[in-house]
Amino acid sequence: MHTARGRLAAAAVVVPLVLAAGACRSGSGEARDPKRSSDGPAAAAGSPAVPSDGVPDATKSGESTAERLRAAWVVPGDLPPGWTPTGEATRVALNPRATKPQCQPIADLEDLSGAATPTTVTHLGLDSEDAPGTVNAVSIAVLPGDGAAKALEAAWKALPSCGDFAVWTDDPADPGAATEDTLTGGPGHGIGDDSLTMDFDTGEQYSSVVTVVRVGPILLRGTSVGMYGPPPTAIPKAVMKAQVDKIAGLTRPAR
Repeated sequence: MHTARGRLAAAAVVVPLVLAAGACRSGSGEARDPKRSSDGPAAAAGSPAVPSDGVPDATKSGESTAERLRAAWVVPGDLPPGWTPTGEATRVALNPRATKPQCQPIADLEDLSGAATPTTVTHLGLDSEDAPGTVNAVSIAVLPGDGAAKALEAAWKALPSCGDFAVWTDDPADPGAATEDTLTGGPGHGIGDDSLTMDFDTGEQYSSVVTVVRVGPILLRGTSVGMYGPPPTAIPKAVMKAQVDKIAGLTRPAR
């Protein structure tokens, strides 16, 4: 098997875009296929409409769905001591293919691809004083219809048979790369409508922990990648709950 470095670095969205934490501006935050944007037509007068994905449409004021997700990012005052937002990040599309077909839902959820591809997604980097060698990020992804619930349910069902988890990827730093992990998983802090934590141990320097929380049609993915030093731990419940609380309002119908 090839190195897992490129896959795990990409999963953690480690490339900063120098965007102030919590800021709201236009820019690239859509899924890899721009044709699948969830930004709908302008809303009629009065309260914003609530489309099928459950996220009220704010295009009446010229605000895109991606901008609304950025506006819901946590800011320093939302987080426990020692945690700091570092701004928007981007990620590389790896399109992982599980060597065991029954494990593909886990690969999809880890990469936000395949059946878990969002219509809109933004990524926010986080720093932790307690783990300076760990790269942390949260992704806020809107899936159409009941896609978020189905993606998480499929990963839960796949977990028992995917303790040995291997994928091929489109890692641009290592074309044709494959990685093999020992995978363990369980409840993701018990917050939101459903949640799952997955610990990917590569047996090398680079391992990751991915926590996914569903809030209606939104998947909040928290990723911690241990680039050097000890294995990473999951982003704490207090940090994930702070972000869950911020995005919960996006799924409430406007009054």
